[in-house]
Amino acid sequence: MKEDTLKSIPSLEALEARFAFIKNQTLRENMTVYFRYIIFLLSLSEDETLDTLTYSLYKDIVIYTASIVECTVEYAVKQYVAVDKAKEDIFGFSWHFCEMGNVNHECSDFRHSQFVVARKEKKLKSSSRDLDFADINNAARNCGVLDGDLFKKADALRKQRNQIHLSALEKSTNDYIVKKDVQKALANAHDIILRVEETLEAL
Repeated sequence: MKEDTLKSIPSLEALEARFAFIKNQTLRENMTVYFRYIIFLLSLSEDETLDTLTYSLYKDIVIYTASIVECTVEYAVKQYVAVDKAKEDIFGFSWHFCEMGNVNHECSDFRHSQFVVARKEKKLKSSSRDLDFADINNAARNCGVLDGDLFKKADALRKQRNQIHLSALEKSTNDYIVKKDVQKALANAHDIILRVEETLEAL
């Protein structure tokens, strides 16, 4: 690795200023680390001697870019909820099974049987454990964080990220991500983040 490559990457402090509109310090710092890694991967991808390794670099760039967009949009929607510009149920609901107890049963035909008694509960999707990228994008569109065009760009990023996987038995059309795919992902991310920044500054 060339020393110039590392020197060309901005410091964490310099990049963190780009996400000053994110008031949650932990999230802002994590996004900055991801952003710095993307810049590092982009620098590496310019090395023509890497051959097919470039495809893997491109995949990582798309994955990390989509992750930055996902958490940025989720943060924006939650800020909307915090200032009552969106309802608490904007992300929708999920169902969980809640175990109430066990019932033991013994009779002459069976030595011992045990049954679990549970009920299905409807809960708000509010934590990252329950939310997925599609929930976040839909919520952002429904409350006005993203307009129709930006929603399509966010959803394209979601689909692009989800299609990245190893193909075990057959060749996939997504085995190779090329430079133009990365450029499109970065352009979409730029537009979405800019919109979120403008939206949050107006709250």
